[in-house]
Amino acid sequence: MATFGRTARQDVLWHEFCAIRAIVDKGLLSPEDGEYDGTDPAPEDLQDDWDDLVEEYEDIHSDNDTFG
Repeated sequence: MATFGRTARQDVLWHEFCAIRAIVDKGLLSPEDGEYDGTDPAPEDLQDDWDDLVEEYEDIHSDNDTFG
């Protein structure tokens, strides 16, 4: 698998993104774009987690000038 110059933490975050995507069954899009209507975890909790991951990932990306 290509690393795109990601840090170890970004790789962990990437796998967390993929876990959320698997729950909502929507590929590379965020939970709000998915078809998930379950209750555990709640859709809004998934979106909150997603938004937190995006923020952390972007901060690392900016600090380290990574590619993906």
